[in-house]
Amino acid sequence: MSGALSTLLGHPRTADGTEDTTGPAGAGAAEQPARTSASPSAAAKGSFVTERIFPDPQTRSPVPGGPGLSWEIVLVLAIDTATPAVTAGIVAVDEAELVTRADRVTVDPRAHGELIAPHALAAAEAAGVTLRELDAIVCGVGPGPFTGLRAGMATAAAYAHALGIPVYPVCSLDAIAADVVRTEKPFLVFTDARRREVYWAAYDASGARTDGPHVQRPADIDTDIRVAAGDGALQYAAAVGVVPIEPRFPSPAGLVRVARTALLGRAEPEPLTPLYLRRPDAVEPTARKRVTVL
Repeated sequence: MSGALSTLLGHPRTADGTEDTTGPAGAGAAEQPARTSASPSAAAKGSFVTERIFPDPQTRSPVPGGPGLSWEIVLVLAIDTATPAVTAGIVAVDEAELVTRADRVTVDPRAHGELIAPHALAAAEAAGVTLRELDAIVCGVGPGPFTGLRAGMATAAAYAHALGIPVYPVCSLDAIAADVVRTEKPFLVFTDARRREVYWAAYDASGARTDGPHVQRPADIDTDIRVAAGDGALQYAAAVGVVPIEPRFPSPAGLVRVARTALLGRAEPEPLTPLYLRRPDAVEPTARKRVTVL
């Protein structure tokens, strides 16, 4: 294991959820500082508890027994490779707020497999946490092209298995919708499906999905909704007759917003199943036909 990855992984956890400092990761390592509200301590698998100390308004010093001393926060790695963007970020979420601690996003449709793991590690390092401190992973499962989509899902599954934490799948279109500035009108989300097609879904004014996801040619989409988010909306605005709005790609915060209820309720995650909506572009070649010469 490389030094950087070993540092980010931190100490392995024991059965009771505490860190085991007797193994290789802990041998000779400096004692880790106590985690505060900015970096809470692991209390149990799937969640961690932190204390928020409210200062005295006169002295700005902590007041023991002040309101809201114990809050449950979930620290999440969010991953998505369903669009041309390679997205990874560390998000802290509780009942009151959702905060992106750090993220790494690169728009390159040919670099999903190359960049997603380094982006996840870089985001953790920038957030000042180790991967062992994560409580869950949220992963966009598409719809998206086969090659790019599986890169992020394989990475999420590998980290979840290695760390012993759950991975929550979310629709990538829903994650884009979660970041749309709310209006009083319904909207669409389009992402590029290649082959001159788009993946799309419809949402009401609150952001709840009402139709889809589907994959179609833009000219074949029959809808009265005239605003759309996603990179496909920008690319095919004229063909569909919509006004493009932000955002273009899923963000770590948007991914976690979709899974927030399940994360905080520690719900059993659904299976990590990709939404391809069609067969992959690359298929295994069939056996050659035998030609008989008469």
